[in-house]
This record gives sequence, C-alpha cells and structure tokens, in this order.
Amino acid sequence: AVQSLWGVDEPASVFFSFADLLAHLSVCLVYVKKVRPFSKRGQVYPYHWVWFTYTFLWSLTYISSSYFHTQSITYNARVPERMDYFGVTATLTFLNYAGLVRTWGINRKGQFAIAAVPFLLFYLRYLYFMSFVLFDYGWHVDVNMYLAILHTLQWSVWCFRNRSRSYTKWFWITTAIIAGATPFEIFELPGDGTLLGHFDGHSLWHAAGFPSTLTWHAFVIGDALWYIAHHSKL
Repeated sequence: AVQSLWGVDEPASVFFSFADLLAHLSVCLVYVKKVRPFSKRGQVYPYHWVWFTYTFLWSLTYISSSYFHTQSITYNARVPERMDYFGVTATLTFLNYAGLVRTWGINRKGQFAIAAVPFLLFYLRYLYFMSFVLFDYGWHVDVNMYLAILHTLQWSVWCFRNRSRSYTKWFWITTAIIAGATPFEIFELPGDGTLLGHFDGHSLWHAAGFPSTLTWHAFVIGDALWYIAHHSKL
C-alpha cells in the first residue's frame, strides 16, 4: 500500500498530477507565443479554440486529480473522485472530437457544432451511467481505454498518410511514451505494489503525462504552423 507523506495519502500521484498541470500551462504559453501572432497578420487558423479548450479541460482534470489524491484513502473523497474521473473522460472525449475536426478538415462554425453532437451525447450517457446507474471504476477505465485507442488510431492513420511532414514524429514519440506507461496503469507493481513505499503504478502512469504533454504539443504546434503556412491569405 502507498504510504502517506505529510498528511497526503498518495504523494507521488499528487506531485506528478501537479507537474502535468504545469506542463499543460507552460506549453499553452509556448503555443500562444509561436502560433497566435500569425492570426494578427491575417493568417487564419480555425483550431485555436480547440486546443485552448483541450488545455482548459486537462488543467481542470489535473487540479481535481491533485486534490483527489491528497485524500483518496483517509477521507471521504466522493466529490474530488468524481471530478477526477469525469474530467478525464470529458477530456478524452473532447480529444477525439478534436482529432475528428482536424483530420477531416472541419473548419466552420456550423460544422464544428454538428460534429460535436455525437460526442456530447456519448459523454452525457457516460455521466448518467456513472452518476445514477453504477459508479464503476472498472467500467470507467474501460471507457477511457477505448477512447484513448480510438484517438490513437485516427491520428495514426492521418500521420501515416502525412508522414512527409517532419513534425508528425512528435505524435509517434507521444504514442510510444503513453504505450510504455500503460502497463503501470493496468498492472500492479510486484511485492507490495509500490516503489519506495510512495510510487505505485498509477503514480508512474501520471509521471508519463509530463513528457507526453510536451511531445504532444510539439506536434500540435508543428501542425498549426504547417496549416497556417499552407492556408495563408497573404
């Protein structure tokens, strides 16, 4: 079992969740610095709102995760637990939506709205089941695994078809990092299930979030700059 530290039930998960939050905020600033200035020059990129929303959702999720892991064992963690789980699923659902609109070239307001409908209905169905039918962690994990696989497949096809673009390497690196960390989330560590009493498989899964956030945003920024260069009005 994980040993508490300074009153924090799962210190490693809290630390890595907070690190993941900082990673998302920092790369968002990099995005603003590198991509947003082009909009002021008349070069339109229709997906700014998509990636800002994505960062916002992940940030809320990691705040919830950090709070939840401080009291997940000792105290009543019902509310932060649900915030954590619901936030992860919301973000992965939105990430699949983001992949759809970008890989299929959906770039108008009406198209954005229509494409969002099935994802919204899916998420509402998930919320209903988890809130009123059965709060099942195992089912929650299965749902998110399928969402992650679907997201990976749609971008894998797109990146393979556009493999001549150098920035697509960042997608493959991100995929490799997450694939390498996934067994830590699925399987228990040997012995008492921890390293040094504080690091369990779930915390090591969170640890992979920091480098994968950096590499994923390198891909997003690279794609944004490519899109702007090839769709410039100037």
